[in-house]
Amino acid sequence: MRYNRMTRRHFLHGAGKSMLALPLLPSLMSTAEAQALPNSKCMVMFWTGHGGLQAENLYPVETNPAIASQLSSQSLYSGQGHNISYGSLLNMKTTRGSNLSGLTSMLGNDIDGMVGAAGYSSNRAGADFDNGQARISPIIGSFVSESHIAKMNLINGLDLMYDANHTNAQSGNYCNYNGNSLGAAGQTTTGMPNVWVPTIDAVIAKSSQFYGGSSPIARSTLFNCYYGGTGDIDGFISCERTASGIVPNSNAPQTVGAAFNLLFSSLKSASNTSVIDKKNFILNNVYQDYSRLARGAFGPGRRLGKEDRGRLEEFMTNLNSILSGVISGSGATCSIPGISASDKSSLTDGAFGNPIDSSTYPNILSLYNQIIAASFACGVCKIFIVGLPGLKDQFIPEGSVGATFSDGKNNTDSHQGLFHNLGIANRQQMLTESMRYFFQYGFYDLVQKLDATPATGGTLLDQSLLFWTHESGTKTHSGQSLPMITAGSAGGFFKTGKYVDFRHPGRPGFEYGKQFYQGIPYNRFLATAMQSMGLSASEYELSANLFAGTTGRVPVTSSGTVPGYGHPYQQAYTVGKDGTTPVFIYDYTLNDMSVPLPIIT
Repeated sequence: MRYNRMTRRHFLHGAGKSMLALPLLPSLMSTAEAQALPNSKCMVMFWTGHGGLQAENLYPVETNPAIASQLSSQSLYSGQGHNISYGSLLNMKTTRGSNLSGLTSMLGNDIDGMVGAAGYSSNRAGADFDNGQARISPIIGSFVSESHIAKMNLINGLDLMYDANHTNAQSGNYCNYNGNSLGAAGQTTTGMPNVWVPTIDAVIAKSSQFYGGSSPIARSTLFNCYYGGTGDIDGFISCERTASGIVPNSNAPQTVGAAFNLLFSSLKSASNTSVIDKKNFILNNVYQDYSRLARGAFGPGRRLGKEDRGRLEEFMTNLNSILSGVISGSGATCSIPGISASDKSSLTDGAFGNPIDSSTYPNILSLYNQIIAASFACGVCKIFIVGLPGLKDQFIPEGSVGATFSDGKNNTDSHQGLFHNLGIANRQQMLTESMRYFFQYGFYDLVQKLDATPATGGTLLDQSLLFWTHESGTKTHSGQSLPMITAGSAGGFFKTGKYVDFRHPGRPGFEYGKQFYQGIPYNRFLATAMQSMGLSASEYELSANLFAGTTGRVPVTSSGTVPGYGHPYQQAYTVGKDGTTPVFIYDYTLNDMSVPLPIIT
């Protein structure tokens, strides 16, 4: 093999017209060549409409002595006395029984007297879905392996800084189709100008740092797995800004077959089905060149960096599996998923507030996850947005369709009957059971598939960031403490296996009759996510001019942008139980919203 000092590129000779390339070796490339390479990182954002999970159904019960003893504390804002608690997620495993005594005193209990249908009642222990086995929480159940817990993070205390209502906020992973909380395009609401904020997948997909010089089939793809939902949700969990406003993601297939055809039809016609016959010929042709490069060309491979030498050795060790498909920028083997004709016709289902077919839905989610994993390996798309339903089954508490609640609402109206009454024990239990189901068959199924796919430096999961959040926090309409489960380290950007609670026990407030403890802006998480995908602040921060007229403090960088991502507007909230007297209005710290989150980075 001849070393070319002009281009510093290395090739191995293949059979006939085919050519097998060595792994990418940045230490032998110029800076310009390295920057033109596709980023190997991938991202999946899961999103669920509504919300309302009480804290103990997702997070560890911190008042349980077994949990409290495992938590450490770190100062976040010393001037405010704001400390955060954190610990190893593996050490957060407890049984339901061990948590019972701690539930009555945990943070987040409701206002005195607000019980039953009027509020959220006291914290509920709920059913034991794990039959006495230790687990992180009812959602992150005992079915999650410890090896995968070590690759996840669970985050509490990420807040929208203003009334989310029903997605009336530009939260960055949901784009209000009407632009602002007044709900009408072109208008404004007091203190909140109409600013179109595209979802972060659109920003990342356009970044020159993410796809590099590669040309994916789709730069981001939406799988809206609650087919036929309402207009203010469908399409707007993935959208970009144009001169005329916000437009939904055009890559939004509504069947498994449409998703397959979008991403793999062009690859299928060119797939290689004759690998075995070529294997020995290719090995014989490449091994001598490999030896010269790694062992002795211009000295004993002296220009190779340590990491590149490891890449070469790994490449040769795994050559048999590499030859089974096309090598993408991820270093994983591209294998087109085999999907039956009957499966291709499958629709996603579970419209807003309606049940799914729980006998077929796990298979539908698994098929979509197969497509995601294969897309990452083949490099045809590296950003996916997945909308998951809010309910697994129909909730009919009074025994028959057509029965009504005392307020006259039909009990098949899940919006009023369930989501607005989540403090009633059977409603909360049903939501918890539903979210556990979607976590297991949607989010965790993809975690397993990606972690089972080898890639450069580990697995596809190690190269990726997956995260799942909801429209609301622990109260429908409220944006405080949005649920957040992440998986993957995004190529080592994130430290994983952590539980982090960003809430400040000294900053209580009340919204929609629910007590909360102030955390940190959700804007900061979104900025951290984009940085993990290789973006710089200059690529995602919005111009401060867009927010002219916003009530309160709008932080401005020296470049004239707003730190973090999303709308910086802060809404007044109250600290008194009367729910009427604002004591402080602008209390979130804003200037550091583009600083990566502590503990997990």
